[in-house]
Amino acid sequence: MDTPTIPGYDILAPLPQGGMSAVFKARQISLDRVVVLKILPLAMAADGVDIEKLLAEAKITAQLKHPNMVQVYDFGKSPDGIYYFVMEFVSGYSVADWIRRKTSLSVKDTLLCAHCVAEALDYAWGTFGVVHCDIKPDNVIIDGDGTVKVADLGLARSVRSVMDKAKFQTGIVVGTPYYISPEQSQGRLELDCRTDIYSLGAMLYHCLTGKMPFEGLPLLEIMDCQITDQIPDIMDLQPHASMAVACLIEKMMAKNPAHRQKDWPEVIRDMIRARLELFPEGPMPPAGTSTMKRCVAREQYLKELDASAGQVALTSALRPDEPVPYIITRPRQWIKPEWLAAVIMILALAVPCLLVMNMLVKPKSAATPQNGGQTTDGGLSAEALAKAGRKTAEDGVSGDTLAKTKALAAPTRLGDLPGQLVPPKRLRVGGSAPAEPELAKEEVLAQHRIEVASQWYQANPGQYNEAIQQFTKIAAQSKGTRYAQAAEDEIAHIREQKRAALAADMKALHDKVQPLLDRHKWREAATMYEQYVGRFQTETMAERNAKVQEWLDLDRAQQTGMRQAAEAQKQEQRRQWQDVLNDIAARLLDGNPGAALAVAQQATNQVALNANRSDLLTLASMLAEAGRADQRLLDSFRSQKDQEVCVALTRGSERLVIRDVQDNSILVEKITVVSAGQIVQPKVIRLQDLSLEEKKARLGTNTTPDTALVHGLVALRDGNLAAAETFWSQAGPFLSAPLKAKLQERKSRQREEQARSDFILLLRAAQVDAVGVSGEALAKTETPASAEPDLAPGSERALRRGEKAEPLPGCEVCLAAIYRKKYPPPMAKVLAKSVASYQEQYGQTAFVQAYAPALAALQQATVIASDSNETTRIETVSATARTTHPDGAAVRQELLDRNPGLTEFNISLVTDDAGKIVRAELIALDLKDISPLAGLPDLRAVVCAVTRLDEWHESPVKAPLSDLAPLKGLPLREVCVRHTRVKDLAPLTGMPLTKLNLAGTRVTDLSVLKGMPLQDLTLSRLTIRDMKPLAGLPLESLNISYTEVSDLAPLTGMKLKRLIATASRIRDITVLAGMPLTELIINRTEVADLSPLKGIKLDHLDLSQTRVRDLTPLANMPLRGLNLSKTNIRDLSPVRSLALEMLNVRATRVKDLDPLRDMPLKWLDISESAVRDLSPIQNSPIEEIWLDYNINQQMSADTYRAFTAVLLRMPRLQKVNGKLEFQERRWRE
Repeated sequence: MDTPTIPGYDILAPLPQGGMSAVFKARQISLDRVVVLKILPLAMAADGVDIEKLLAEAKITAQLKHPNMVQVYDFGKSPDGIYYFVMEFVSGYSVADWIRRKTSLSVKDTLLCAHCVAEALDYAWGTFGVVHCDIKPDNVIIDGDGTVKVADLGLARSVRSVMDKAKFQTGIVVGTPYYISPEQSQGRLELDCRTDIYSLGAMLYHCLTGKMPFEGLPLLEIMDCQITDQIPDIMDLQPHASMAVACLIEKMMAKNPAHRQKDWPEVIRDMIRARLELFPEGPMPPAGTSTMKRCVAREQYLKELDASAGQVALTSALRPDEPVPYIITRPRQWIKPEWLAAVIMILALAVPCLLVMNMLVKPKSAATPQNGGQTTDGGLSAEALAKAGRKTAEDGVSGDTLAKTKALAAPTRLGDLPGQLVPPKRLRVGGSAPAEPELAKEEVLAQHRIEVASQWYQANPGQYNEAIQQFTKIAAQSKGTRYAQAAEDEIAHIREQKRAALAADMKALHDKVQPLLDRHKWREAATMYEQYVGRFQTETMAERNAKVQEWLDLDRAQQTGMRQAAEAQKQEQRRQWQDVLNDIAARLLDGNPGAALAVAQQATNQVALNANRSDLLTLASMLAEAGRADQRLLDSFRSQKDQEVCVALTRGSERLVIRDVQDNSILVEKITVVSAGQIVQPKVIRLQDLSLEEKKARLGTNTTPDTALVHGLVALRDGNLAAAETFWSQAGPFLSAPLKAKLQERKSRQREEQARSDFILLLRAAQVDAVGVSGEALAKTETPASAEPDLAPGSERALRRGEKAEPLPGCEVCLAAIYRKKYPPPMAKVLAKSVASYQEQYGQTAFVQAYAPALAALQQATVIASDSNETTRIETVSATARTTHPDGAAVRQELLDRNPGLTEFNISLVTDDAGKIVRAELIALDLKDISPLAGLPDLRAVVCAVTRLDEWHESPVKAPLSDLAPLKGLPLREVCVRHTRVKDLAPLTGMPLTKLNLAGTRVTDLSVLKGMPLQDLTLSRLTIRDMKPLAGLPLESLNISYTEVSDLAPLTGMKLKRLIATASRIRDITVLAGMPLTELIINRTEVADLSPLKGIKLDHLDLSQTRVRDLTPLANMPLRGLNLSKTNIRDLSPVRSLALEMLNVRATRVKDLDPLRDMPLKWLDISESAVRDLSPIQNSPIEEIWLDYNINQQMSADTYRAFTAVLLRMPRLQKVNGKLEFQERRWRE
């Protein structure tokens, strides 16, 4: 069905087709919520009466509100005559999806799900009499929070009521054949809840077996089978299935509705019984009358159950070792209920009467059983109780009744019958009785003692220990009488009272302590427990001591944590303080005291630096004064206007008359006295013309930190780093050390620059082309990590001489050029002296260490040439600086022999100008053994992959290469092993790698990478989470796509220019703040906040499928490419100021394109969005556009014409939706 147009709704996407309707995911504009639209067949609009009936039933359906139902919101008709339902959108999966994923479900999950469905259907039937008519796994959905929801409730029945006529005419029956009831298959009109009970039973069968009823048969044949045929017992398909569950399904799927459960409450009870392994509570359907057969074992068991006349355990017959939870007693038919009640009543009344009569008539007789088992003290003998129990069991009296009879026969607790002799709770049965007179005497004494003890305890209710001692003594003294047991019973009762009182006291104490515990006042709570002096002080000592110890441990841990937190806070404060000082020092070293002042002022607003606020204010004052140094110098000359003074200039001292100060210039006159008079010579002096001594004198000669800071700045501007270091050593305790460290860095950098510049001069003297034989430059030459990466092309001295900065060849190129040189002895001697002098002056620099082989070769060449021994020179150079180059053909052949799947086209060996093999590329699916590469000592790059590096797509297979041991010890700069089975990176240890590609490998440990000079690292599709080994690396490009990485903290301080993190676990990008990024790809992540990107000069940014909503931080970025597809972006106003050339807002909520007006866009995607007006971009230089536009698509004529008109006016448009047909059509029109 084509996408319909429903007023008030935006159709977002089609959903799987329903049995009677087309289904779409849509957005309700008025409430801005996602809903489901169900479009009903057009045939339903033929009869107005039927539609009114449908509307009436739809209103009833909309009133159904239950947590296990998919809510129906609305029902309506579009202007095109389309009837539709608006329903709740549930984000989850159906039970059908669940079954497809797991093949079959457990009994527990199935019954729980079915229980929820039954509750919903019970509500629908009991409230409005609604029948679903299409219960099946596809219509039962599990929401994201685990809630079970029934979809289409009432819709199938409502639609059916309207389509009755059409149904009988076309043979269509509402429902799904696999789950449809026999009465539905027969086309009956009058259906009730038992129809849905059958369908739910069929769904239970599918869930537990993984097979639909009559699966594999044609649909029409299935409908006949539902009426006449049977499916296998689940116990045949699942041998370990529960017999109770099998009986439940058999009854629910009875072909005759009368044989099923009568309503939903009965179904729910039977489900609960099935979970307890119990059969359905009502009669089972006759054998062979259910759609599900009975297996032989279950049929035999049910027959035995019917034949049994005694007690039958209704647990699973297949599990006899399990305890029987219930016993159903079947009373014999000749015992009438009235007789049974009479027997129970007589027993209940007769037993206590006999007890009382016996006590009154024979209070002192021996406890000898007589008269049918009745004892003389009013109790029942064990034999009598046993007989009564047997009788009641035989007569169908329940265990509860027998228990009640025993309770009535038992004497009451001590003290419950005042004014008479209190009998003991338990009587002695059996054994020989003492003589009657002696027994009577002992009993009278025991009774007296108990009465006295009871009266004392009533007067002292809280004296539990003393009362227990008294009754314990009585029990010992009354041994052999009935009162001994009575005393024991009272002891147990008092102990129970004591336990209750102790628990109450401890609860009161704990309630008193709880507020302290809530506030983590552990020590105060422990003190309160220690100081408890209540009546149970001794008894609760152990419990209280344990709590005291626990809380003291918590207090110690809390104190330790607080100390650690305080120390961490101090360390963080010190770190931030040091960072501020280093930042200020760096700005001062750049000669910018204004920027340094801004850093100090901004730091005063940081909460973490509140303790340093006064120091920051002091620094700010010093920096403000340092920033006024030039103005102070000019003011000093302004105060000497029209005076003749001696001014110390860089070229010497002169006496000058100060005339004026304008801008940064001083207007002076030099007066020279001659015989004829005087000569006045006007001059202009600038601040840089003044000597350091003149500036010091005018700025002040005191030794305060303020003055020292100013003097150091002046010396720095004059290029006198030694003087600056001397002055700044007195700049106070805060800035002296940072300034000294920054000066040392600059001096080291200058020394490296000087070493490079003089090396160029040395190469010129040796007649070696400094520009480079192979075109390599120093910028591409690797130096140790300790060297400064941004060496200037020439020294300051060379620049002052006006020499042009030149690139420097790589070390290998130098060697090759030196080997070809032959120096005459006089020239060799001069070069030897120059080389020795150079080594003495710069031997400790990183630059010389990087170029040591070239320098050694040059020195050796001059030594040999000075001795005029060419043969010796050749042999020495060959032994010390050159090696025999390996044969590339031999290496290639060995690779082919070790890897049978390789061909010549899979191997590429690249050599330099000297014939050395410096790069090996092995691109093959069958690559396994690279051991021949171990014989290539000059290798700088190794690429082992399944596809070429310029092919962007990922390979679904991996090459069998797993061992990198042949690379161990090689001076490699670049290694690529993507899409291989490499796991161990240990052979790469110590390599000067700058580029490493591990994409798609099995690497999990990155610790080998620590300390490497890596600049470009690819870790995509690795099973890694922790990037701590990368901390401190000089990375410029990093790819962590499709990894488990969530924390970017190890990237702190890096100068990344490119970061790709597609489908990673990152959420927070705060670490990226201030990085020199030009490309950032974080699509398919949970990133929501872009504020850390503010101020970054990004060129390309991919935010597709992220949680980003606010684009404000992107304002004023130099972005040229931006991808926002599948985000919740609505407003493009924040990007109005950008000069975008590529923009993707596909599947967003963007409606207005006005912010794109006048942008230099070349590529734009607005498909699947709500954009309906293209006029803002009609003058854009767009070359390709993607949008919801197709000349063959049904759309309103106005919209089509408006879109077409704008597209025809676009001056550079070539493609629409990737096709050139529109361009040709535009030319024709």
